[in-house]
Amino acid sequence: MTNEDLTQIEETLDNCANELLDAINASEELRGQYKQFSAHLNLAIHSASLPVKQKTKKEIILETAAFYGEDPSRRAVVQEDGRAKCRYLTEDGRKCAVGRCMIEGKKIAYARMEFPADKVDASVGDLEDLENQLLPEYRGHDVYFWNELQELHDIDWHFVDTGLSLVGQQALTYLLEKYAK
Repeated sequence: MTNEDLTQIEETLDNCANELLDAINASEELRGQYKQFSAHLNLAIHSASLPVKQKTKKEIILETAAFYGEDPSRRAVVQEDGRAKCRYLTEDGRKCAVGRCMIEGKKIAYARMEFPADKVDASVGDLEDLENQLLPEYRGHDVYFWNELQELHDIDWHFVDTGLSLVGQQALTYLLEKYAK
């Protein structure tokens, strides 16, 4: 099945659903719920049907540095008890370095239980089955890599208002030298 075939299937499903929503005079809330469902369904269709090109460690490092370097306020760091704490997902939708690479969801498997992602501190080593919680293109890398990438995100002095600090640039260089071979 080609990408075009999948897109045609998505469009057909959306058209049928929109006709049904129109026929029952669906509220804007119900239409919004369908839109969210449709986005998840389309992601699932594409993830299950198309071969995925695995991202290299270098690609992931550079992507992460660019994402947070362009706008450090994207970092998923919250103030709690007078301390900065990283979250996989904040209440306003910001994600940590690893959370950005995870399958969309409000809960994550942590310490053999599921917890709301916005209440779980980012501690990669404690995640249950990290590999299956990552989007397919990010899989295939060891937990040590993810821990070090997460540290680039977590440490406040790696960032200034305008992007990566000098120390952050040094941390980025270290990661690239270690993992981008």
